[in-house]
Order: sequence, then structure tokens, then C-alpha cells
Amino acid sequence: MTVTKKKMNTYLKFSIKTLAFALCGGIIGFCCAHFDVKSLGGMFQTASDIIREHLFGIQAFFLIAGMLIGEPLLYRFRSLGRALEKAEDEEGDLLEYKMEWLGAAGTTISIVEMVLAMVFLSTGYSMDYIESLSADEDTHLLLILFLFILNCVYNGFWQVRYVKNIQRIYPKQNADVTCMKFQEQWLENCDEAEREMIYQASYKSRLWIHKLVSVLAVAAMLCHLFWDTGIMAVVMVGIIWIALTVTYCYACVKKKGSKLNT
Repeated sequence: MTVTKKKMNTYLKFSIKTLAFALCGGIIGFCCAHFDVKSLGGMFQTASDIIREHLFGIQAFFLIAGMLIGEPLLYRFRSLGRALEKAEDEEGDLLEYKMEWLGAAGTTISIVEMVLAMVFLSTGYSMDYIESLSADEDTHLLLILFLFILNCVYNGFWQVRYVKNIQRIYPKQNADVTCMKFQEQWLENCDEAEREMIYQASYKSRLWIHKLVSVLAVAAMLCHLFWDTGIMAVVMVGIIWIALTVTYCYACVKKKGSKLNT
């Protein structure tokens, strides 16, 4: 009886939440239908035109800003690494925490900066736009592309240098950064505490990304509905959603199977 009651409560809660989300969707749809949301498309187009005019300066800014932020972070990381070699236990734990924070900040900034550079570059990254350019404008676009590629190369080398600095401090971490199985090699060289931290962080990331992807899928569908943005965004988010689910489920089944075989 208790189990049945719990199931009834679960179904009831699920139904209430479904109705609540449907109500929110209805309110959003009503507001969009009675307000000129399509006018936002014109605003986006205006913003896109402005970005195209200043795209060279924007890409140069991302490249310079990445260097000005990345180099001091890497220098500070190396300084803490040298101090760690002479530190006692408690001081060593604090230094390791600071190094972890610097590494996380540097990696996050490099990825965010590179993604933003891609987003801004995409405003002028279409064949229709390229074919409409004159010869001088073509040269200008090539310079913009060169800055973008240089920025990607710098961020890639920054991450390689970051890994190399970790390996100088912890020689057991001898994973090859150029190898396709670099992450697997890195994990094999971690101790149990480090692996547990990685597993917990990865699981939390998986839960958060799963929620984010579902929201992005709905947002992509709404954008296509009102601004005719195309179905490619919906397809791409859908592929990521499916891949995330399949890889996680496969990993769980594989892990369970490996326990049965031992």
C-alpha cells in the first residue's frame, strides 16, 4: 500500500510539473503572438552588420586579450609549482588548490574566448556574404580569418604548455598530449583520490549539460519558429542530446558488465 501511494504521488507530481511547464509555454507563446517578436530579427541583423564592420578589430582583441590573460596565469602557475616543491603538507595542499584554480580559470577563459571568436566570425562566414565582397574586402576577410586561426593556435599551445607544466611538477603524469587517448592515459596515472574527484566532477557536469541541452533544444525550435533560423541548430542540439545519453548509458552497461566478468 505504501509503495502504491508513493507511485501515485510520483505520477501526480510529474503531472503537475508537466502542466506547469505547459502553462509557461502557453504564456510565452501568447506573449510572442501579441508582441512583435519578429522585429527582434531586424535588431539581430543590424547587430550582425555592425559586427561585420569591426570584425578585424574584434578578432585582434580576442587574440591580444587571450595572450594578456593567459601568459600571466601560466607564469603564476609555474611560480606556485616551484614553491610546491619546497612546501610542507598543509602549505602544499593550499598551493595545489591555488594551482587548480589557476588552471581551471585559464582553461575556461581560453575556451570561452575561442568560442566567442567563432560566434563573431560566423556573422560574416557565409558563401552569400563572401561572394558579395569586392577584391579588397576579400583580402580584409582573409586577414580576419588569419587572426582567428592564430587565436585558435595560441589557445591550443597554451593548453599544451599548461599540461607540460603539470607534468614537470608531477612526473608520473606522462600522458602524451598529442595522443587521441590523452584523457584515458591521464586518468590511468591518477591515484584513487584524484580519480574519485574526476568522476564526481564529470558526473555533475553530465547532469548539468543534460538539463542545458534540453533547454537549448526548445530554444532552437522557438528561434526557428519565429525567426526562421533553420533546423540545423535543432539537429545539432538533438545529436548532442542523443550522443550524451547513449554514451552515458553505454558506459554504465559496460561498467556493470566488467564487474560480472571479474
